[in-house]
Amino acid sequence: MRRIGVALLLLCFVVPQAFADGKRRSTLPGRGNCTYGVLDKNLAISAIAMDATHVYYVDDFLSAVYRMPKNGGARTKLAELATSFADAVGITDMIVDDTNVYLATLPFSTGDILPPGDLYAIPKNGGTPRTIANGVVFVAQLAADATHVYWVSVGTVNVRSGQVLSDGKVERVRKDGSSRETLANGLSAPLSLVVDDASVYFAEAGVAVGNTSSGLRRVAKGGGLVVHVNDDYFIAYMTPAGDDLVFYGGNDETGGIMRMPKTGGAAQLLAFEEFVESAPRVTDRYVYYLTFPPSAETDSLMRVPLAGGTPELIRFADSAEGEL
Repeated sequence: MRRIGVALLLLCFVVPQAFADGKRRSTLPGRGNCTYGVLDKNLAISAIAMDATHVYYVDDFLSAVYRMPKNGGARTKLAELATSFADAVGITDMIVDDTNVYLATLPFSTGDILPPGDLYAIPKNGGTPRTIANGVVFVAQLAADATHVYWVSVGTVNVRSGQVLSDGKVERVRKDGSSRETLANGLSAPLSLVVDDASVYFAEAGVAVGNTSSGLRRVAKGGGLVVHVNDDYFIAYMTPAGDDLVFYGGNDETGGIMRMPKTGGAAQLLAFEEFVESAPRVTDRYVYYLTFPPSAETDSLMRVPLAGGTPELIRFADSAEGEL
């Protein structure tokens, strides 16, 4: 179901001409000491999350949630969200904390309007899924702190027309399922969020019907005034990097993998990329991401230094769902 989010981006994101016509930086084959291994196979994985010891993932068949040690070994089924393939649901995002796996679902539908889904908590050692929020509209991304789960709802999507209504939201709920709150509403297709000690940062895409508001926003975790941190960039995916945010996006002049202070200001272009299909991940002073240009036979796992530099090809990824 992550492909639904990517498909929405492809429908809505009109790449600026300067971005589309820019010169791609050269990429070099990876020369690191990476060791590759297969943890599990013959799966249709739609979501991945990790903690210090395990990888958690969703197999689309019966919407089953598994975990496996990072270095391989026996997999453990934590739960199934469906009793038959006919009532399986899609997973739009998944995160973990010290005790639970949290999932956002989207029911399959043949109608014009994407139906609302639910948020679930599943014990990391396995158990019965527990609903912590229901009737949530197309969750694009989840985040959590010690007490709450946060999410951005893109808004009501009409699949037939390709339109999104200007009813996107940022919400949160306590991890026990109580005290659901709306932190921001009336948003233009928010696609990503990041939570720190004091604030929730989220990005509007500006493609909703009658609402062209686009850029980085900030709201206090307890709610209040929504601050426009930056109105200069379309932002599709975000991930934290200390006092900065790394994102895929751009404007009329440039675009790709970019880095910007949480306080706003000009963004640094880390890698010119038109066809990023995954949220960037920051680790060991590098930004990792997947690309899939239309002319390519498969997608590629790339990295670029967090401080800036030449993008580097790590390996051809052959990923089915654009998850990283």
